[in-house]
Amino acid sequence: MNGTRAAILVGLIICATLTGWLLQNQDAYTSTTAISEHGHDMFTRGMDLEVMNAVGTLHYRIKADSMYHYPGDDHFQLTRPVMDIFRQARPQWHIESDTSRLADSGATIKLLGEVHIKRMETEEDQELVIHTRDLLVKPEKQLAETEHRAVIESGRYMIEGVGMRADFTTNQLELHSRVRGRFDVSG
Repeated sequence: MNGTRAAILVGLIICATLTGWLLQNQDAYTSTTAISEHGHDMFTRGMDLEVMNAVGTLHYRIKADSMYHYPGDDHFQLTRPVMDIFRQARPQWHIESDTSRLADSGATIKLLGEVHIKRMETEEDQELVIHTRDLLVKPEKQLAETEHRAVIESGRYMIEGVGMRADFTTNQLELHSRVRGRFDVSG
C-alpha cells in the first residue's frame, strides 16, 4: 500500500468516526426554544376571518392589521380589529376598536379601548352610531355589553348612559344608568 492510499484510508476512517459521533450527539447541539408564558408563539399580518352560520351564510367577519397568539393563557391579541355582523348576506353592524383580546374558543371577544359601532342604514332603519369603550362581544349570540359610557346618535337624536347591552339580532339597545338624551326638533 503506498502512502497516498494509506492517507486516504486514514482520512475516510476519521470522517466515518466523526460522522458517527456527530449523529449520536446531534441532540446536544440542536437548539430548542422554550415557549414563553408571556410572549407570543405565532403571529400574522392582515388577518381576515369569516365565520358562517349553520346554513352556510356569512354570520360575521373579523379583520385585523395583526394577530398574535399567547400560549401562556391561550388567547389572541388583535390590533385595530374590525368586525362586521351580517344579516341576509349584507353587513348590518360594523364595529371598530383599538385592540381586542379573544380566547382560543372565540366565544367572547373583548374589544378594548375606544369602540365605534355603526348600524348600516336600511329601508326600515336609519344609520345609527355608538361610541363607547371596552366592549364584550358574544358573536355567536350577536350580543355585546359594556360597563362604560355609551353615546348613541341617529338622525336628530342623541342618547347617552353608563352601561349598555346591545342585541344585534333585534337591533335593541339597553342603557343601564344615568341615561339622558337630546332630540333636535328643528330641521
